[in-house]
Amino acid sequence: MKAQRRNFIILGGVFGLLLLAVILQGSGVRLPSFNPTPTIAFDPLERSVFTNFGEGNISAIRISTPLRESSLILIRNTEGLWTAPALNGTLDIATAELIARTVTLLPYYQTLPLTDETNLYDFGFIDTSPTAMVIEIILENEDIYGLYIGGLTPTQNAYYAITDRGETLYLVEPRAVEFLRQALRQPPIVVTPSPTP
Repeated sequence: MKAQRRNFIILGGVFGLLLLAVILQGSGVRLPSFNPTPTIAFDPLERSVFTNFGEGNISAIRISTPLRESSLILIRNTEGLWTAPALNGTLDIATAELIARTVTLLPYYQTLPLTDETNLYDFGFIDTSPTAMVIEIILENEDIYGLYIGGLTPTQNAYYAITDRGETLYLVEPRAVEFLRQALRQPPIVVTPSPTP
């Protein structure tokens, strides 16, 4: 039963990632092909959750709540600059770049293996959890990655996280997660004032 729940959550996340790709392509938004900045070389000892791509390899990012009550979608244009086509206003490019860097370098302190006995609900992976968050990444080569943020650890010095790629529970840096959560609550948009008559 617990393994079925875990598989249900992971399959739901993969479906969401594929849905994002279909929406982006169906809306006429072309996933860009551009010359990215040189890929960052990652050292596995740096303990980043994602170690097989760099910031410059990302074409699109969506940060959302599990129930999709709110979401922030960032897409690179053909010049390699971040855009937020679903939002009104001017995107703060520096903050968008920092979001991409945070997603790429997201550090973790420790890992725990997931087994058939693991109940993900015990770690805050519940749709109604106030800390639950989904991060979806599409690379320029169209590979798709997902990261699911659960609850805080009992000591409140890390968040639990899982990816759609493995059987590992990560204890990730809370300040990085809070930065991404803040970007979701208050997107980095400068509202353009209406011209006065």
